[in-house]
Amino acid sequence: MRNVPILFALSSFFFSWTGCKPEPPSPSEIRIHQEFSSVHVAPHRLEIYLPEGYSSSRRKHFPVVYMHDGQYLFYGDSLNWSNAWGIDSIMDTLVSAKMILPAILVGIGSTERRLLEYMPKKGADQFPDSTKEIFSSIYNTSPESDQYLRYIVEEVK
Repeated sequence: MRNVPILFALSSFFFSWTGCKPEPPSPSEIRIHQEFSSVHVAPHRLEIYLPEGYSSSRRKHFPVVYMHDGQYLFYGDSLNWSNAWGIDSIMDTLVSAKMILPAILVGIGSTERRLLEYMPKKGADQFPDSTKEIFSSIYNTSPESDQYLRYIVEEVK
């Protein structure tokens, strides 16, 4: 719950920028792990935003925010600027304006299994049988949200 102000400020600032092109990458560091493997799900690309000054303050602790659809957070899909959300620039602006404290952002890229990983298994279990049959016929499997959550909590974290 301590990260709620960060999430609120990020979402408010992001939606106020909708339609604007993001600025080029910030002076903050972004580390990319092309295929962060897992025993629970297929590998995902991770894009990790480290706030300015992170490298020089190893002893300082930073809150961490995990975000889905990570391929759009900083650069956009395949480095296509028209799809980028520019979260790194937004974070830098909010931190420099002292609206939020610096934080680490972990962007977890989505895969072709996005719907299966994001759809809550418990919710899908409540679907009528006819809907379950349609889902199963399309995807040939059931939702994988429990495995995806284990990936985030046990491996990415």
